[in-house]
Amino acid sequence: MRKEGINAPVLSIIPDTVAFDDTYVGETSSENVTFSNTGNEPLVISDITFTDLAFSIDYTAFTIQPGQSGDIPVHFTPPASGLFEGIMQIWSNDPVNDPYDVQLSGTGVVELIDGWEWIETGFNFILMDIEFPEGQNQVGYCIGESLTYNGDGIVIKTNDGGSTWMQLTPDGIPGLTGMSFIDMNTGFAVGWDDYLIKTTDGGLTWDTLNYATGTWSFYYDVEFWDENNGVVLAGDEVYVTSNGGSTWTTPVALNASCNMIEYVDENSLVTVGNENIILRSADGGLNWTIVNPASGGAGPILLGVHFLDSNYGMAAGDYGYIFTTWDGGNTWTPDQQVGDQLLHTPFIWDEDTAWVVGTPEMVYKTTNGGTTWNSAYNGNYDKAFYRITFTDNYTGFICGGSGGIVLRKEGLPELPAINVNPVSIEFEDTYVGESSTEIITVSNSGFAELIISDISSTNDVFSVDLTSFSLDPGDSQELTVTFAPDDEGLFEGIIEIESNDPDYSVTEIVVSGNGMIAYPAIAVDPMAITFDTTLVYETTTKLLTLSNTGIATLFVTDIVSSNPVFTVDLTTFDIEPGAFQELDVTFAPDGQMLFEGTLQIESNDPNGMVEVMLLGYGDIETSIIDMNSEKAIRIYPNPVNNVLHIENLKDHQIIIYNILGNAILKRSGVSGTVEINVSHLPSGIYLIKITDNQRSHLEKIKITK
Repeated sequence: MRKEGINAPVLSIIPDTVAFDDTYVGETSSENVTFSNTGNEPLVISDITFTDLAFSIDYTAFTIQPGQSGDIPVHFTPPASGLFEGIMQIWSNDPVNDPYDVQLSGTGVVELIDGWEWIETGFNFILMDIEFPEGQNQVGYCIGESLTYNGDGIVIKTNDGGSTWMQLTPDGIPGLTGMSFIDMNTGFAVGWDDYLIKTTDGGLTWDTLNYATGTWSFYYDVEFWDENNGVVLAGDEVYVTSNGGSTWTTPVALNASCNMIEYVDENSLVTVGNENIILRSADGGLNWTIVNPASGGAGPILLGVHFLDSNYGMAAGDYGYIFTTWDGGNTWTPDQQVGDQLLHTPFIWDEDTAWVVGTPEMVYKTTNGGTTWNSAYNGNYDKAFYRITFTDNYTGFICGGSGGIVLRKEGLPELPAINVNPVSIEFEDTYVGESSTEIITVSNSGFAELIISDISSTNDVFSVDLTSFSLDPGDSQELTVTFAPDDEGLFEGIIEIESNDPDYSVTEIVVSGNGMIAYPAIAVDPMAITFDTTLVYETTTKLLTLSNTGIATLFVTDIVSSNPVFTVDLTTFDIEPGAFQELDVTFAPDGQMLFEGTLQIESNDPNGMVEVMLLGYGDIETSIIDMNSEKAIRIYPNPVNNVLHIENLKDHQIIIYNILGNAILKRSGVSGTVEINVSHLPSGIYLIKITDNQRSHLEKIKITK
């Protein structure tokens, strides 16, 4: 706070915050700022400074008398595109405001020509090649030479998508004409004076590689498939390495002067040259075959070649010639001739879209696979364009003529894009207590990191194994979705995936599945047991098998016999799915008669109790008919339909009982063979008892119709 009555200058600035209009890079915008002295002593402005050199002022020292004011323009000259912010600091003899700060801001913009912007790299070289290693859009390299004939060389690098560039190599190296980067760190460059250099740290350091000198004084191009396998093109010769450039083969003669070389696949290469020559190698560059000779030994000079994949490629050259191959370079057909222009290098984006650049300042584009080409740049026709490339987000870059100029065409937005497959899941029927799983794939088809911040389910019976992760562009992640029903019935829900995709902040996957109760199922074999005739106070045992044909544990809680002459050795036990339990069922008659009864088997089978029918005849005779002797009684057929035959009888008694133990047929004093008509009896199980004075036999028969 100023005290009244004190003599002092007072600086006032209007406005004290200045926002400039958008200004083209290299041009200047100005805004007037009013300087006033509202004090009662002369105001001496001793200096005016800026925290950002994009801003400036014409006068930095002057005096303002008390009560006086004046307008002074402040300038904004952006050196590059983007937002600039700074402070203008005004130093004076104002005892309170020294310095006086004025906030400044402005945005530099680039004047586009058909979408292409000029970028001043700051290095006055002819830029011969440009590359952005795959998988990213920010890091790129350029090589060049100061003269087209044996000038000095340079390698420059950008870390911000081409906006700014830095020099990587020392001054005075030989001129460079070609390069190849297999990733962001490892690259090679070649040029004049048989010069070949290699970096493995992104250009921070370079090693000079030595190999046998060819017949040319400079090397046109270098290409590497991976960190070990590469080739160097030296006009009419090729050098091959398989150990990252440590050693090289002796020169392989091409018998033609060539200008650019390109890998088709791991083993195949194509090189193009003068007089319409295209050569192909199928063994990594050791042997070459001419696949496109010019008619009569004459034709255009082919300067560039590019392959999209192992099949589709293009070559370009003088007089507007463009050739296309769809079989990996074995055969070539001419596209539409683009006037009589000198074309340098094509670049294929996909099977429809391709670009080609040439001299002077020519850019052509096709959207129909080369059938027709249209101009895609309307420049001033001053410079040569040598190479064109596109990054993964379809940002284009062109390098060429003098002045260190790089052209950039803005690509697709560097935003993430989520893709989910499938978008709905119908689980197979699943039992309560068990679970089913399905796989979904989340991928990032955008050009920035995709961040999955959360994955949740609207129904707890559905869950996902991962709930947060991130994906780089082009990457994908498999997720396991689990369905674990806690009850019987239809379950439905939604898996919600939250991400930083600006268009789909929440992606939904519809899920459904049926829950089922797992039940056991009891199976009994046999369902009826007929015991052999058993003497009173003796026992006969038969085997009874219980099986679990269901999918849950079978709990047998009790087995009850309705007649005490029949007993079982186990009454409670468990049977796992697919297993069985054998039981001994014992018959111990206490009198001479036919005994019948049931075993009632209680379990957790939802179908309820199971009954096994039991029959047995108790006898007090001292012996039982031996049915295994040569003269044994024979009973046949069994099952029987109409007539039952009984042989080897001798004064025997025959009684047939139904399943309830009632005697329904009786014959006495029967000898020899007897035939009994049973056609009148209904189908079912019956017992036949055969006795003589000393022995007896009881057998089960089955009557069928």
